[in-house]
Amino acid sequence: MKNRHMTMKTPLKPGEIIIISLVLISALLLGVVISSEVFVIAEVTNVSMQNTLIAGEKLYISKSAYRMDLPDRGDIIVFLKGETNDGFSDRFKIAFDDIFFRFTNNMRENRLIKRVIGLPGDTIEFKDGEVYLNNEKLKEDYIKGSTSPFKIKDIITVPEGKVFVMGDNRENSSDSRILGFIDLDSIEGRAVFRFWPLNRATKFDD
Repeated sequence: MKNRHMTMKTPLKPGEIIIISLVLISALLLGVVISSEVFVIAEVTNVSMQNTLIAGEKLYISKSAYRMDLPDRGDIIVFLKGETNDGFSDRFKIAFDDIFFRFTNNMRENRLIKRVIGLPGDTIEFKDGEVYLNNEKLKEDYIKGSTSPFKIKDIITVPEGKVFVMGDNRENSSDSRILGFIDLDSIEGRAVFRFWPLNRATKFDD
């Protein structure tokens, strides 16, 4: 069969239209699966994690980090406030919606980046601008500002299936001190690497 000479003005045959459509659909579905199951690129959009993370910086987020394990204290995580991320169908829908948002120049407003402070069973107390984890003062070289308890008045215990998170910019962060404990099923993944801007490229500790 002779090769078909095509230009930009050459009309496509029905079979060619079908093949191109299938390729585009397959590429879209593959992109959604990778975004939901393997990794995603996230951009920092607010000041709550300063000075660790600054608005405009881009992060590689591992979506598989917590498939089998709990987060570690100190992990920087991405989660969806008030939305579950449990199971393939949930993750696929969220990733598909994200692609739609990107094409419509919108963003998901309930996606937050914070640091894990307490795990299930941990006790947390706030005294004199400091955090006490399991009765020991937490050493936090990464924070900006003093840590106010906000709505928390007494010692709290992190329930099963939850984590306690805070932003590093303690005076300007809407976190577990206001939102309450975060469901493990709401966590999307762990920030592994900051790749932009290049002069601040950093691999976060495992």
